[in-house]
Amino acid sequence: MTFFSNDIKQLKRLKASDTNAFKSLYLKYFEPLYRYIYYQTYQKELSEDILQEVFCRIWEKREQIDPDQSFQAFVYRIAHHLVIDHYRKSSLKKEHLQQISFREFVEEQPPVELELTIMNALNALPFKIRTTFILHRFQNLSYDEIASTLNISKKTVEYRIGQALEALRQALDED
Repeated sequence: MTFFSNDIKQLKRLKASDTNAFKSLYLKYFEPLYRYIYYQTYQKELSEDILQEVFCRIWEKREQIDPDQSFQAFVYRIAHHLVIDHYRKSSLKKEHLQQISFREFVEEQPPVELELTIMNALNALPFKIRTTFILHRFQNLSYDEIASTLNISKKTVEYRIGQALEALRQALDED
């Protein structure tokens, strides 16, 4: 999903407390945000709760939204921070953070062993590298959009994607 000029119109209306603009943005961003959160939590109900909180915060901060800035980066940043906050508060370990099904980005469905190898390799990645990789490969965000969303430099995004790909290569070579 890319940043469209239509978002600017909707954001200006949202700033003026237009509920129809909010509904329009909700419908546009609901599914990709849900997938992103689900890939972080792997829990349906928790993902729905966090997603609801994302949109509550958008409504609460509607007057502070800058229509000239990427709304997509804004909502992903909120979601990212809420997921981190959840795990901080619940004191869960990193190994519970994510289990990913790769059928979405593999054109042909891989054999079960290959899929398990890939899932295990990604689950073994540090949280920040895994998050960056998911945003790039699953959400199709550009390096610039990821940098803006995570509040990091573009070089850091490049480094993390490289680390994730290298870990996947090594895992596949071992197999």
